[in-house]
Amino acid sequence: MPVETSTFDAVICWFTSFGYFDDHGNRAVLSEFARVLRPGGTLIIETLHRDGFLRSLKSSPHEVSRGDDKMTDIATFDVRSGGLETERTVRRGDQVRRSQFSVRLPTLPEFDDWLTGAGFGERAYSDRLGLPLTDDSLRLVVTAKK
Repeated sequence: MPVETSTFDAVICWFTSFGYFDDHGNRAVLSEFARVLRPGGTLIIETLHRDGFLRSLKSSPHEVSRGDDKMTDIATFDVRSGGLETERTVRRGDQVRRSQFSVRLPTLPEFDDWLTGAGFGERAYSDRLGLPLTDDSLRLVVTAKK
């Protein structure tokens, strides 16, 4: 990030915008977050909770329609990489657009390891409502202090 070291009181990474790199790249992102936070600053990451997501993963496609437009996601989980692999098809009228993307869903022990390596100390995990995380929680909020 093109800013000075220790610039911000908080870094917020919301709605599954973390995890789009390989493990080395994701660790580098956390290190960069730590670099720009002031001492005592807070990092908040909101993302998919790996365990809860896997419990809810369905083999059928997920579809969203609005009028004649339709978006279809086919999601699979790669157990070797820990990544959610998604094939997306968007139909708008006669136009069809296809894309693929992958999001790494770290386990809590992996988050602990990565945050420690990036220089974060105290951390907490909750669901999106601030309640204790369970294996049914679909969303994960990670809070870490520099």
